[in-house]
Amino acid sequence: MRLSSYSFEKLVVELLSKMMYGTVTYENHVTFVSRNDGIDGAVMEDKLGFNLVYMHIKKGVEGQVVGHSEIQNFVGAIAGKHGNGLFVTTVKFSRQAKEYVSSNHIILIDGKKLADLMIKYSSVYLSANHLKSKLLI
Repeated sequence: MRLSSYSFEKLVVELLSKMMYGTVTYENHVTFVSRNDGIDGAVMEDKLGFNLVYMHIKKGVEGQVVGHSEIQNFVGAIAGKHGNGLFVTTVKFSRQAKEYVSSNHIILIDGKKLADLMIKYSSVYLSANHLKSKLLI
């Protein structure tokens, strides 16, 4: 993808907003890289803001796989915050990473699922093959 990491984070927040998660502004929900401690942002689970979903959003490079240790670091970052976690990446997750989240409140969205969600919730027609190739799937 040719987006900066921050722009990619904003894109994911915009997607979640289209999926009816309660977001207000980017400034309140996407953090600056230098201060994020493993949390790239948070969205309200609903429009009233009863629960928060903390996010880690990672642009990967072709051939990269997100492993168990990265997921474990994210779980540690949100520990004690009384919310759920969403880890979004443009690449794939390792088998160990997928197994690890089964005992935690973390949802994984890989590049393929992200592309599918972007196509489903986009108000602009996007070519599935073009988008998936840009997300390194």
